[in-house]
Amino acid sequence: MALINGPVVTKAIQDPKNALAQLVTKETDNRKLVEAIFLRLLNRFPSEEEVPLVLEFLKEIASDHESLSVSLQDREKWWVPKKAELEKLRLAAISKAEAELAAYHKQIAPQVATAETARQAKLTTAETSLKTYQDSFDKQADTWLKKEASSVEWHPLAATSLAATNAATLIALEDRSIVASGKAGKGVYTIK
Repeated sequence: MALINGPVVTKAIQDPKNALAQLVTKETDNRKLVEAIFLRLLNRFPSEEEVPLVLEFLKEIASDHESLSVSLQDREKWWVPKKAELEKLRLAAISKAEAELAAYHKQIAPQVATAETARQAKLTTAETSLKTYQDSFDKQADTWLKKEASSVEWHPLAATSLAATNAATLIALEDRSIVASGKAGKGVYTIK
């Protein structure tokens, strides 16, 4: 029976409604109890050598349980003031950390304010520069077009030869634009 253990078996044994618990409650004679448990678990009666061993084991369990109960009570008594002491230390550490954090925030507040002022100034400068550029864009574009129109003459080139390595079809139109159709994909387009 020592080989049968684990959480499932432990929960089943600890359940006050299980058949073994009810059997222990009903049977007051330990020898008969051992026989009933053997029959229930092993499907046989215990041998004459097994009964005294199990009875001795039951006494050891009671003794061990008592010893562990006393140890648990002692440890629980020890833990009460220890827990209070640790909780006090924890709360003190939290208070100290909060105070240090508040002091640090206070210490860096001027730097944060200076950095924020500088950031806002840069932002304002950038926004002003952008607005100035946007407001003058049309005028600058017109000036550039007039300048370029007078100094450069554009001549559209007419393609005489069109080729594509990806099997696309290239067609030259009357307005000298080129339309690619057919297979799409990577390729080399050669226009002469």
